[in-house]
Amino acid sequence: MRELDLASWPFQEHYRFFRQMDFQMFHICVNIDVTHFLRYTKERGLPFYPAMIYAAMRGTDEIEEFRYRTRGPDRVIVHDYLRPGFTDVAGEGGLFKMVRSVGHHGLSMEQFCRRAKEASASQQQMLPREPEPDDMIFITCLPWISFTDLGHTISLDPESCVPQVSWGKYFVQNGRTLLPFSVQVSHALMAGYHVARYIDWVQQYIDSL
Repeated sequence: MRELDLASWPFQEHYRFFRQMDFQMFHICVNIDVTHFLRYTKERGLPFYPAMIYAAMRGTDEIEEFRYRTRGPDRVIVHDYLRPGFTDVAGEGGLFKMVRSVGHHGLSMEQFCRRAKEASASQQQMLPREPEPDDMIFITCLPWISFTDLGHTISLDPESCVPQVSWGKYFVQNGRTLLPFSVQVSHALMAGYHVARYIDWVQQYIDSL
Protein backbone atom coordinates (compact mmCIF):
# COMPACT_ATOMS: atom_id res chain seq x y z
CA MET A 1 0.00 0.00 0.00
CA ARG A 2 1.20 3.51 -0.76
CA GLU A 3 -0.18 7.03 -0.54
CA LEU A 4 -0.84 9.35 -3.47
CA ASP A 5 0.77 12.78 -3.49
CA LEU A 6 -2.38 14.87 -3.90
CA ALA A 7 -0.43 17.98 -4.83
CA SER A 8 0.95 16.31 -7.96
CA TRP A 9 -2.07 14.11 -8.72
CA PRO A 10 -3.63 15.32 -12.00
CA PHE A 11 -7.09 14.29 -10.76
CA GLN A 12 -6.91 16.17 -7.45
CA GLU A 13 -9.21 19.04 -8.56
CA HIS A 14 -11.84 16.53 -9.68
CA TYR A 15 -11.36 14.62 -6.43
CA ARG A 16 -12.15 17.64 -4.28
CA PHE A 17 -15.09 18.65 -6.49
CA PHE A 18 -16.86 15.28 -6.62
CA ARG A 19 -16.09 14.46 -3.00
CA GLN A 20 -18.51 17.24 -2.02
CA MET A 21 -21.43 15.53 -3.75
CA ASP A 22 -24.07 13.76 -1.67
CA PHE A 23 -23.91 10.87 -4.15
CA GLN A 24 -20.46 10.65 -5.67
CA MET A 25 -20.90 7.31 -7.45
CA PHE A 26 -21.61 6.75 -11.14
CA HIS A 27 -22.18 3.55 -13.04
CA ILE A 28 -21.78 2.30 -16.59
CA CYS A 29 -23.40 -0.79 -18.09
CA VAL A 30 -22.28 -2.46 -21.31
CA ASN A 31 -22.55 -5.85 -22.98
CA ILE A 32 -19.29 -7.77 -23.11
CA ASP A 33 -18.73 -10.68 -25.45
CA VAL A 34 -18.30 -13.95 -23.55
CA THR A 35 -18.63 -16.29 -26.54
CA HIS A 36 -15.05 -17.52 -26.29
CA PHE A 37 -14.87 -17.34 -22.50
CA LEU A 38 -18.02 -19.40 -22.03
CA ARG A 39 -16.58 -22.10 -24.26
CA TYR A 40 -13.24 -21.87 -22.42
CA THR A 41 -14.84 -22.42 -18.99
CA LYS A 42 -17.07 -25.25 -20.19
CA GLU A 43 -14.17 -27.11 -21.80
CA ARG A 44 -12.24 -26.95 -18.50
CA GLY A 45 -15.17 -27.71 -16.24
CA LEU A 46 -14.94 -24.32 -14.53
CA PRO A 47 -18.06 -22.68 -13.07
CA PHE A 48 -18.71 -19.48 -14.99
CA TYR A 49 -19.46 -17.21 -12.01
CA PRO A 50 -16.19 -17.58 -10.03
CA ALA A 51 -14.22 -17.70 -13.28
CA MET A 52 -15.75 -14.35 -14.25
CA ILE A 53 -14.99 -13.00 -10.77
CA TYR A 54 -11.36 -13.95 -11.33
CA ALA A 55 -11.31 -12.09 -14.66
CA ALA A 56 -12.90 -9.03 -13.05
CA MET A 57 -10.31 -9.08 -10.28
CA ARG A 58 -7.43 -9.36 -12.73
CA GLY A 59 -8.69 -6.13 -14.24
CA THR A 60 -8.28 -4.35 -10.90
CA ASP A 61 -4.63 -5.43 -10.88
CA GLU A 62 -4.11 -3.61 -14.16
CA ILE A 63 -6.18 -0.43 -13.72
CA GLU A 64 -4.71 1.30 -10.68
CA GLU A 65 -7.60 3.70 -10.11
CA PHE A 66 -9.79 0.79 -9.01
CA ARG A 67 -7.45 0.36 -6.05
CA TYR A 68 -7.68 3.98 -4.84
CA ARG A 69 -9.34 4.54 -1.48
CA THR A 70 -9.86 7.68 0.59
CA ARG A 71 -8.54 8.21 4.11
CA GLY A 72 -10.31 11.44 4.96
CA PRO A 73 -10.49 14.54 2.75
CA ASP A 74 -6.74 14.93 2.26
CA ARG A 75 -5.47 11.38 1.81
CA VAL A 76 -5.85 8.84 -0.98
CA ILE A 77 -4.11 5.49 -0.67
CA VAL A 78 -3.45 2.83 -3.30
CA HIS A 79 -3.84 -0.82 -2.36
CA ASP A 80 -1.40 -3.26 -3.94
CA TYR A 81 -4.15 -5.79 -4.56
CA LEU A 82 -7.86 -6.13 -3.88
CA ARG A 83 -10.01 -9.02 -2.68
CA PRO A 84 -13.49 -9.77 -3.98
CA GLY A 85 -16.50 -9.62 -1.73
CA PHE A 86 -18.96 -11.62 -3.79
CA THR A 87 -22.55 -12.69 -3.32
CA ASP A 88 -23.56 -16.35 -3.45
CA VAL A 89 -26.87 -18.16 -3.14
CA ALA A 90 -27.65 -19.02 0.49
CA GLY A 91 -31.05 -20.67 0.35
CA GLU A 92 -34.49 -20.43 -1.18
CA GLY A 93 -36.44 -17.28 -1.91
CA GLY A 94 -33.54 -15.09 -2.97
CA LEU A 95 -31.44 -15.41 0.17
CA PHE A 96 -27.78 -14.69 -0.44
CA LYS A 97 -24.54 -14.35 1.47
CA MET A 98 -21.63 -11.97 1.01
CA VAL A 99 -18.44 -14.02 0.83
CA ARG A 100 -15.26 -12.08 1.48
CA SER A 101 -12.59 -14.45 2.71
CA VAL A 102 -10.74 -15.35 -0.49
CA GLY A 103 -8.25 -13.43 -2.64
CA HIS A 104 -7.14 -14.05 -6.20
CA HIS A 105 -3.54 -12.84 -6.12
CA GLY A 106 -1.03 -15.55 -6.95
CA LEU A 107 -3.74 -18.05 -7.91
CA SER A 108 -4.64 -19.53 -11.26
CA MET A 109 -8.25 -19.29 -12.38
CA GLU A 110 -8.75 -22.96 -11.52
CA GLN A 111 -7.31 -22.49 -8.02
CA PHE A 112 -9.44 -19.41 -7.39
CA CYS A 113 -12.63 -21.20 -8.44
CA ARG A 114 -11.91 -23.99 -5.96
CA ARG A 115 -11.11 -21.60 -3.12
CA ALA A 116 -14.16 -19.46 -3.81
CA LYS A 117 -16.39 -22.54 -3.59
CA GLU A 118 -14.70 -23.62 -0.35
CA ALA A 119 -14.97 -20.14 1.16
CA SER A 120 -18.67 -19.90 0.38
CA ALA A 121 -19.39 -23.39 1.74
CA SER A 122 -17.54 -22.71 5.00
CA GLN A 123 -19.11 -19.29 5.67
CA GLN A 124 -22.25 -19.63 7.78
CA GLN A 125 -22.98 -15.94 8.28
CA MET A 126 -24.90 -14.34 5.43
CA LEU A 127 -23.83 -10.74 5.98
CA PRO A 128 -20.68 -10.47 8.12
CA ARG A 129 -21.13 -7.80 10.78
CA GLU A 130 -17.51 -6.83 11.29
CA PRO A 131 -16.37 -3.61 9.57
CA GLU A 132 -15.75 -4.11 5.89
CA PRO A 133 -12.12 -3.57 4.89
CA ASP A 134 -11.76 -1.32 1.89
CA ASP A 135 -9.19 -3.48 0.10
CA MET A 136 -12.16 -5.10 -1.60
CA ILE A 137 -14.34 -4.82 -4.64
CA PHE A 138 -17.97 -5.89 -4.35
CA ILE A 139 -19.18 -8.34 -6.99
CA THR A 140 -22.60 -9.79 -7.66
CA CYS A 141 -24.46 -11.60 -10.40
CA LEU A 142 -28.14 -11.63 -11.39
CA PRO A 143 -28.27 -14.78 -13.53
CA TRP A 144 -32.07 -14.59 -13.88
CA ILE A 145 -32.28 -11.42 -15.99
CA SER A 146 -30.45 -9.50 -18.68
CA PHE A 147 -30.39 -5.80 -17.84
CA THR A 148 -29.38 -2.54 -19.49
CA ASP A 149 -28.72 -0.61 -16.27
CA LEU A 150 -28.07 -1.42 -12.63
CA GLY A 151 -27.43 0.72 -9.55
CA HIS A 152 -26.40 -0.33 -6.04
CA THR A 153 -27.13 0.74 -2.50
CA ILE A 154 -24.32 2.68 -0.84
CA SER A 155 -23.78 4.71 2.29
CA LEU A 156 -23.91 8.47 1.69
CA ASP A 157 -20.47 8.80 3.21
CA PRO A 158 -17.55 10.39 1.31
CA GLU A 159 -15.40 7.48 2.47
CA SER A 160 -17.74 4.98 0.78
CA CYS A 161 -15.78 4.49 -2.43
CA VAL A 162 -15.46 0.73 -2.97
CA PRO A 163 -16.23 -0.20 -6.60
CA GLN A 164 -19.08 -2.56 -7.37
CA VAL A 165 -19.09 -4.85 -10.40
CA SER A 166 -22.13 -6.84 -11.50
CA TRP A 167 -23.32 -8.90 -14.41
CA GLY A 168 -26.59 -10.48 -15.45
CA LYS A 169 -27.91 -13.30 -17.60
CA TYR A 170 -25.97 -13.79 -20.80
CA PHE A 171 -27.91 -13.92 -24.06
CA VAL A 172 -27.26 -14.67 -27.73
CA GLN A 173 -27.39 -11.89 -30.31
CA ASN A 174 -26.26 -12.25 -33.93
CA GLY A 175 -24.46 -15.47 -33.10
CA ARG A 176 -22.48 -13.99 -30.19
CA THR A 177 -23.05 -14.59 -26.47
CA LEU A 178 -23.23 -11.27 -24.63
CA LEU A 179 -23.14 -10.54 -20.90
CA PRO A 180 -24.64 -7.40 -19.30
CA PHE A 181 -21.73 -5.99 -17.29
CA SER A 182 -22.13 -3.07 -14.87
CA VAL A 183 -19.44 -1.09 -13.04
CA GLN A 184 -20.16 1.42 -10.26
CA VAL A 185 -17.33 3.60 -8.93
CA SER A 186 -16.61 6.87 -7.14
CA HIS A 187 -16.32 9.87 -9.46
CA ALA A 188 -14.00 11.43 -6.88
CA LEU A 189 -11.39 8.78 -7.70
CA MET A 190 -11.85 8.10 -11.39
CA ALA A 191 -13.70 9.06 -14.55
CA GLY A 192 -15.48 7.23 -17.34
CA TYR A 193 -12.14 6.90 -19.12
CA HIS A 194 -10.81 4.64 -16.37
CA VAL A 195 -13.96 2.49 -16.34
CA ALA A 196 -13.68 2.12 -20.12
CA ARG A 197 -10.05 1.00 -19.76
CA TYR A 198 -11.11 -1.53 -17.13
CA ILE A 199 -13.92 -2.97 -19.25
CA ASP A 200 -11.64 -3.12 -22.31
CA TRP A 201 -8.96 -4.92 -20.30
CA VAL A 202 -11.42 -7.52 -18.99
CA GLN A 203 -12.75 -8.10 -22.52
CA GLN A 204 -9.25 -8.53 -23.95
CA TYR A 205 -8.28 -10.85 -21.11
CA ILE A 206 -11.18 -13.26 -21.50
CA ASP A 207 -10.68 -13.23 -25.28
CA SER A 208 -7.00 -14.12 -24.88
CA LEU A 209 -7.52 -17.32 -22.92
